[in-house]
Amino acid sequence: MRSDYPKSEVVRTYVEYLRQAGYYCTNNSKTDYNTGSIIPDQIWDESSNKAHYKNCPEGKPFLLHSNLMESDESSINRGPEINLSVVATPSGQGHSASLSSRYA
Repeated sequence: MRSDYPKSEVVRTYVEYLRQAGYYCTNNSKTDYNTGSIIPDQIWDESSNKAHYKNCPEGKPFLLHSNLMESDESSINRGPEINLSVVATPSGQGHSASLSSRYA
């Protein structure tokens, strides 16, 4: 489901906060913010499929944001090929999950 609702001027992205704090922020390369009011070139130091933390000036803290390019909605109707298993760990401290399919 897509939204065209604009982001309020009072709301800032976490990237804007990090850049204000002196971080070098790169995005490789997904820019789907579910709003048309966020302009990638205005919030990132670099935003492309070549963006990398190695382009950060020496000594500066950095954030590299990277996504798999498959969306969560693209796998909704894949069919019975998907097998998701969640198994409790022996200690009861969390779980282990695995996803297998012919698409993975």
